Amino acid sequence: MHLEGPVPWLAPDVKGRIRSNSLFTGHNLRDAVNDGTADFNSIFLQDIPRLFRSGMIHLNAALITVSPPDSSGFCTLGTSADATRAAVTLADHIIAISNKNMPRTFGDTLIHESHIDFMIENDFPLHERKFGAKTSEVEKKIGELIANELVDNGATLQMGMLFSLNSPKISFHLGH
Repeated sequence: MHLEGPVPWLAPDVKGRIRSNSLFTGHNLRDAVNDGTADFNSIFLQDIPRLFRSGMIHLNAALITVSPPDSSGFCTLGTSADATRAAVTLADHIIAISNKNMPRTFGDTLIHESHIDFMIENDFPLHERKFGAKTSEVEKKIGELIANELVDNGATLQMGMLFSLNSPKISFHLGH
């Protein structure tokens, strides 16, 4: 759905073999979408399973990261407890990375290893969204404007899943 980190299939020697169809486009796919070598479908997160179930988007393969199988062979979808359930249910093939750094989660996240077509182990650190140490003057000004003009004292702010500005720092500068 949304990729963070490197996108190796966009390298010049591989480009064109795999086509990305992103439902949330980040910085790493934006240029490919803009030049027409990747696709973007704007959609609300809660509507993604219906998009798969209706067949509007056919999934040739679901590429997932799972927690390692337990003694009964069950993995979990870990931090991907969103539309990934619909993806693994409907994809022609499931390709998984078993990663001990992926937490075991509850809810509708179980997938038995027998349902996975191909699985490798790789215990890479999970990608984290990191925020820089310095707040720019623009970010400070945005925080001040939000605090002084838009937000009541004690209000709750929902910054959005892909809020592009440094939301922790901006909220720090709200002063409420």
